[in-house]
Amino acid sequence: MGKRIGFSLIRLFLFLSGLLYYYLLHNTNQPLLFYSTASMVIVLSLVCFLLLLHRRRFDWRTIVGSFLLGLLLVFVVRQGLDQRRDFALQNALNHELPGVIIDIREKSANNARWAKPTDPQGNYGNETRTKGHFFPSLPYYQSEVILTDHPAEENGDTISYRFVIKQPYFLDNKDVSAKYCIVWGVCGYFYKGYADVNVQTGEVIGLKIVYSDMK
Repeated sequence: MGKRIGFSLIRLFLFLSGLLYYYLLHNTNQPLLFYSTASMVIVLSLVCFLLLLHRRRFDWRTIVGSFLLGLLLVFVVRQGLDQRRDFALQNALNHELPGVIIDIREKSANNARWAKPTDPQGNYGNETRTKGHFFPSLPYYQSEVILTDHPAEENGDTISYRFVIKQPYFLDNKDVSAKYCIVWGVCGYFYKGYADVNVQTGEVIGLKIVYSDMK
């Protein structure tokens, strides 16, 4: 009886820590908190697995439970590895985008310079590009806001990232995390971020947010 109650409590703690891990996956830029929760999920998963084996009853519950625990461990480890890149870039962008929570979608080969300013074609009257403001001004079907544009060293290697912002974040009075979803979990983002980072120094030499109207 005591063992059954203990096993139930461990499964409850595993369920709650799993929910907390999933929440932090989309809502934190604190690596220590995130990886502490991930470690707790891994330890509780392993304890549950050992308790299942200790029963020495290879029925359907043991098989299904072991399979689900295995999937959970794979998910936690894989997401943890992906988050290392996100946390590293978030830390690099902290001066320009303090507190931002991002998800890296693509990483370039060296010297792609994705974050270089590009002027859309067209006549915009007296409007000029101003740092921190969208050009051309929204509403426009494609605009960009430049946050950093440092000249790169001639022979300096850079690496570029394309990312989206996961939580509400405002630039030029616009929520640059805005998205539309077809169904839960299948979403497209109106705004995409591009960052160029110096490989040797880790300095962000280029950073822009691009708006694209979904038509």
